[in-house]
Amino acid sequence: MTISETTKFTVSRKTSQPVRYAPHHFPTAASAALTLRYLDGGHGDGCNEADDRFTLWRRRMHHLTFYGFILCFAATCVATVYHYGLGRISPYAWWDLPPLLGTRREFKQHGQSGMWVSNLFPHTATIVDDATEPSQNPLDDPRQFVIQHYHDFLNREPDQSGLDFWTNQIASCGNDVQCNEVRRIDVSASFFLSIEFQQSGYLVERCYKVAYGDVTGTSNFPSNHQLSVPTVRFDEFLKDTQRIGQGVIVLQPGWEQALEGNKQAYALEFVQTTRFNTAFATTMTPAQFVDQLNLNAGSVLSPIERTTAINLFAGAANSGNASARAQAVRMVAEDTDLYNAEYNRAFVLAEYFGYLRRNPNDTPDTDFTGYDFWLTKLNQFNGNYINAEMVKAFLSSIEYRQRFGP
Repeated sequence: MTISETTKFTVSRKTSQPVRYAPHHFPTAASAALTLRYLDGGHGDGCNEADDRFTLWRRRMHHLTFYGFILCFAATCVATVYHYGLGRISPYAWWDLPPLLGTRREFKQHGQSGMWVSNLFPHTATIVDDATEPSQNPLDDPRQFVIQHYHDFLNREPDQSGLDFWTNQIASCGNDVQCNEVRRIDVSASFFLSIEFQQSGYLVERCYKVAYGDVTGTSNFPSNHQLSVPTVRFDEFLKDTQRIGQGVIVLQPGWEQALEGNKQAYALEFVQTTRFNTAFATTMTPAQFVDQLNLNAGSVLSPIERTTAINLFAGAANSGNASARAQAVRMVAEDTDLYNAEYNRAFVLAEYFGYLRRNPNDTPDTDFTGYDFWLTKLNQFNGNYINAEMVKAFLSSIEYRQRFGP
């Protein structure tokens, strides 16, 4: 055997062995991948323009696109864990991981599949839709109908006993069309009427009224005019309702203590916001502070209740005590007279927030005409949502059904 033959044999034996990767190579490889080190083809002149000219600027744009995609993907993954693992429903505060990693836009359901993605990329859901096009609207299934109500009105995943109970209310109708329609309306309205919603969502609506009064909206029903409408907006309502309802499942052990703790914490946070302190300077006397809350609420306090609220400040010269402020806001917001007076307005508002996931004057509406129509009708029927056919109309609306499918 010649030297050349020996050399050839040795080389062939070496190249035929399985490639082994040393662990210390992995950090180098990961660094090269994450920095797109070889995006320029190895020559260092950047990426090609349309005319085949190399430019580093185009390479940097590729880098930004890549990193943006990775961050948005990470934000979607974290939001998925929040929603399905922790029961935290979007939108999230700016300091939460999904907004910090990706986008401050809302994570919500898109497409027929109801896939939870950032509304910066709503068409991501069509990938799932194309693969699994439903033959009917998911809302037509009693179980999915109930699950969606837990999401939209209670901002959480359903507890098993509650899911089974409400699903059976509808499923027990079998193929009886009229029975199904009536039961769906009753089950749907029950989520607004529930203790859990009344003590969270409805309380939030009243807290905003006590703090900031009403705002003026425009309606064309039956002709152009202005009307007073609730101050709270959908994003505020959703965030604050989630805050009060966090970890609360009515009738489960400890739910009352958890709810009360959440309401106390929420009220204290509420009165320490910049918006609230701008509206109620700490230099106001306790009497001025309580009187302004009462005025915003529609003068619902009796003389004795007013005195009780003022006494929360224990004779202080000003209303700077945050704890006393929080207690006073809750006292007025939870007043029975306000609860009754605001009920129908909150019911109509909850229809828009719950079913349509928007403000009454958001697209496709341009003003409060729809809100005014349903409030007028609900008042005409003394709050009877069945005779007013309000819940029925929202459930059968194209806008609501098209959130999930055909």
